[in-house]
Amino acid sequence: MSSTAPWLKSLIFWAVLVFILILVFQCSTREQKQKLASNQSFERLYSCLRDVDLAKHPELAKQLQQLNLNTNQEEIMQAIQQCRQLKPIADKSYYLNQIQQLHTP
Repeated sequence: MSSTAPWLKSLIFWAVLVFILILVFQCSTREQKQKLASNQSFERLYSCLRDVDLAKHPELAKQLQQLNLNTNQEEIMQAIQQCRQLKPIADKSYYLNQIQQLHTP
């Protein structure tokens, strides 16, 4: 039994360590979702919604009416995801071209 004890102790140690890491990751993820949404998140949502006709999408319009300054990050990300389904994001080359055209005389 003493010859397997170091192996067993090592296995228990690593199992406990992995469990603690998973627990910390889940807690930090949960905490991140509950944080208040940043200005940048509201800006991303606004940018996406600019060209969406909300009259044709009453469920999204209703969800947007419930947003306020205390909206958490998870709710904003859900709204952005719904908006992106209506207006898919363009390719990087499109945005790069648009950025470069801003400074072209």
